[in-house]
Amino acid sequence: MKKPVLLALTLFLAGCATIDMEKQGTAGTGDCPPCPQVCVATAPAAAIPVIPVETDKTPSFLDQDDKKALMKAAELNLKYFQSGGGSAISYTFGSRKITAGTLAASTSEFIKILALSPDQAELDRKIKETFDIYRLAGRDSTGTVIFSSYYEPTLPASLTKTGDYKYPIYARPDDLISVNLEDFNDKFKGEKLTGRLNRNALVPYMAREEIDFEEALNGKGLELAWFKDRADIMDLHIEGSGRLKLEDGRQIKAKFAATNSLKFKGWLAALVESGALPREGLTHEKGKQYLLEHPDKERSIMSQNRRYTFFKLEQPADPQEGPTGTYGLPLVGWRSVAVDNALVPLGALAFMSVNTPDVNEQGVLLGRKQDSRFVFCQDTGGAIKGPGRVDFFAGNGAKARTFAFKLWDQGALYLLALKEKPVTLARAAQFTLTGLDMLERDDFAPLKGKRVGLITNHSAVDKDGKNAIDALHGSGKVELAAIFSPEHGFRGAEEGGALIDNSTDPATGISVYSLYGKNQRPTADMLKGLDVLVFDIQDIGARFYTYLTTMGYAMEEAAKNNLEFMVLDRPNPIGGDIIEGPALAPDVSAFTAYLSVPVRHAFTAGEMALFHKDFKKLDLKLTVVKMENWRREMFFDETAVVWTNPSPNIRNVAAEILYPGLGCFEATNVSVGRGTDAPFLWFGAPWMKAEKIAKKLSKARLLGVKFSYAERTPSKDAYEGKLSKGVAIEITRAALVRPLEIFVHAAYYLREYNSKDFIVKAAEIKKAIFRS
Repeated sequence: MKKPVLLALTLFLAGCATIDMEKQGTAGTGDCPPCPQVCVATAPAAAIPVIPVETDKTPSFLDQDDKKALMKAAELNLKYFQSGGGSAISYTFGSRKITAGTLAASTSEFIKILALSPDQAELDRKIKETFDIYRLAGRDSTGTVIFSSYYEPTLPASLTKTGDYKYPIYARPDDLISVNLEDFNDKFKGEKLTGRLNRNALVPYMAREEIDFEEALNGKGLELAWFKDRADIMDLHIEGSGRLKLEDGRQIKAKFAATNSLKFKGWLAALVESGALPREGLTHEKGKQYLLEHPDKERSIMSQNRRYTFFKLEQPADPQEGPTGTYGLPLVGWRSVAVDNALVPLGALAFMSVNTPDVNEQGVLLGRKQDSRFVFCQDTGGAIKGPGRVDFFAGNGAKARTFAFKLWDQGALYLLALKEKPVTLARAAQFTLTGLDMLERDDFAPLKGKRVGLITNHSAVDKDGKNAIDALHGSGKVELAAIFSPEHGFRGAEEGGALIDNSTDPATGISVYSLYGKNQRPTADMLKGLDVLVFDIQDIGARFYTYLTTMGYAMEEAAKNNLEFMVLDRPNPIGGDIIEGPALAPDVSAFTAYLSVPVRHAFTAGEMALFHKDFKKLDLKLTVVKMENWRREMFFDETAVVWTNPSPNIRNVAAEILYPGLGCFEATNVSVGRGTDAPFLWFGAPWMKAEKIAKKLSKARLLGVKFSYAERTPSKDAYEGKLSKGVAIEITRAALVRPLEIFVHAAYYLREYNSKDFIVKAAEIKKAIFRS
């Protein structure tokens, strides 16, 4: 490495900076007190920056401001995590490690609590019951934090240079290089180094003196808009973004693109230090007027702020949308804060308590007031370093401007993380009653006097564990005339793909017709003499799991033979509100690819029947016996429905959740763990570079799961008896898991590291996932 790079890194790692009366992202003028010295905490601090709060010292979580804005900020925060945001590196809160999955789950739970809490007291109670509470340690480890504020200014500007508008703002230059130091060493979380190449060495980028007064960027076509004076441009640079009000009345946005990362110094502070103006009563307007009256002083004052900001324009601008924060989505006025994300992760839920300016909508300062509110850590600032600084985004308009210029106060920032639970999928049971339970409760009334054919297997049990065949046949109210069994057989013991013959149920003597053998559809002879076909099988929520295909085939045959069709509904075990993957391509039709729904479809069997009847336009009398006490967000282990393995290799809810993704590996030459103790919780092959893939997946921001290297020797499948290197998957938060994303990432890394060995069967993968 060349000496300039070494010098820059040395200065970067060792430096301390003074917080001026202004900062990158705030304007603290007027009556603010002398600003403290704050060390730039780029290396791990000796003291823990985020400390736990004892139960008896937690604040009252009272928030009297607009809940609509809070909910908007929360939803954007959740979107940040759902779209792959969040650091792949864990953060330390007290003795606890906080991951992106924890933060996402915290946001999701907070949204639910906020929506369901009828008043402030209930909100306070639920927050304390649900979250672990921490506190930003502050400058001196006493929890005292300095709060400043920034806003989105609205400034007059022109898109063309004129006699009045002659000072430009610039787009990001092509030679500006930004290095993310976290990519080189985890201890530099959130830190960047910016510069340009000079004779193959990275050197600091040009400062304000060179750009504005020596016109170093002239002639490069980087000018975006022009302003009347440099004070307005400095205001835009300090805030990082703003609205440009054009002469025709339109508004566009100047959005942050980059900075040169050089040292920041507020121009109003420079005016005071030069003796040009007294500190007492200094305002932005007074400083601007001074420069207009003393143009000869402008260069020396402005050049002291070496930091320079570059922009990009957004046309047209949504007037209701805030500027983009560091987390990549819009900030929300009065609900977003900037923190040092070397210490606090972006996306963290927080609660602030501080004495603030009391400002009305017209921007008039009325006095001071104590304020407390929930906020989200969604931004960073050049001067927001260490555990003692927080920058509060006030939005736009007159109120926001006055507020931002008047806030420089001590307060506290609390950080909230969802309480840790035992690593298990099991939660409080809700005692869902299935369609079979409801049929029993109604004394089988809908089936009385009818000859019944029952499509079922071992998974159809009532709340007492009694099988559907025994329940119907033993009731004395139902004439059970025929039984039909799906893939895996009547007892669910056969391996996937194994053909099954017709048989007789030894307990009842009733004929059992296999719909996974010579026939996949019930024939007219099988249906002869029946009045109604009843379907009761526990599905697992993935399109290529064949039980609902059997139902669809049977519905079509019932319509042809003028039979009624009844579905005894059961829960979708992996939830009814999460959908993944495209709908099936219209040119694909197979037993594992028949229903025109997404891969993870979120339907119950009864809902799928209603959809299929409508989609196929079947002339069919269809009845769905609905469940009771089932909600769409519930997973199977929240229902208290008796568990039976729906098929030999689906042995728990975790395997069901991962199946829509890991099942896609069966269209490749990768094992999914059949013949091991962890089918569909592991994938591997003898040739797989699994340690590298496990590490890549761990850094891929896939929520709700942990990955680890693990070896297995399958007793079945293509690698029977062969030691296989693979990746084990542990679910930590079921609601956040997206199994298809896991498969896509894993397949990508397999292509990267095992390109010669990894085989994808195109026709099969099309059946499994793709629309076209």
